[in-house]
Amino acid sequence: VKQECEGTSLDFTGKSGSFKVKVTAVNPGIYDSSETAEATITLNDYGKGTESEPYKIYTASDWNDFSDLVTNNEGKAGYQDKYIEVVADIDFENTFVKPAGKSAQMSFKGTLDGNGYTLKNAKIGDGTASHQAFFYLLNGTVKNLNFDNITVTGGNANSAASSAAVLTAGQSTVAFTIENCHITNSSVISGPEQGTAGGSYAGGFVGRCNNSSVVIRNCSISNSTITASNENAGGVVALLGAGTLD
Repeated sequence: VKQECEGTSLDFTGKSGSFKVKVTAVNPGIYDSSETAEATITLNDYGKGTESEPYKIYTASDWNDFSDLVTNNEGKAGYQDKYIEVVADIDFENTFVKPAGKSAQMSFKGTLDGNGYTLKNAKIGDGTASHQAFFYLLNGTVKNLNFDNITVTGGNANSAASSAAVLTAGQSTVAFTIENCHITNSSVISGPEQGTAGGSYAGGFVGRCNNSSVVIRNCSISNSTITASNENAGGVVALLGAGTLD
């Protein structure tokens, strides 16, 4: 749509999509009309966080911003009672991704729907810290999300118990639901050196689960390697003390 404007601004309020913007000088007494500047502007609708208009995650940058907000609790309170959806496959291009959250209090408490899209080519953890996963602790719902070529390395410098998984490290204080999620071509390694004090928890989806309200349903993992250097390794859950695995 061709739209003339006066001044130096153009209002895109309420618009979303990709727009090719071309600016042309129109004063023939000063500028030749061939003098133009062009740019393509992409405007994303990021939603309102409601069930009908969820927040949207389009890119790796969007995911990292979301993760930081969960970790820093910047007015979002873990997105409690909020809805988020992934709206495209996200390629992290083999970069490191920080876990979302840092404690049971500062953890994701909303509902994230992956819409069948895939998070791929990501690295999480360098072997020096525990609770390595996309979610440090999950205290909400993640569904319809796929993971491909994810490498997670958890550990603990003081040889205490460590945990690592693709989706959430988990522990007994949090309850969550994981539904219709699938992992392929991935690797999870967790734990202190063999024979040292403490246990290690390496799981495909969850490290530790000991809450009767937990539900893990219709999930699969294939062509992946799960390694605990001391004890407790599992394809779906490293240690299932309580909860429902369906």
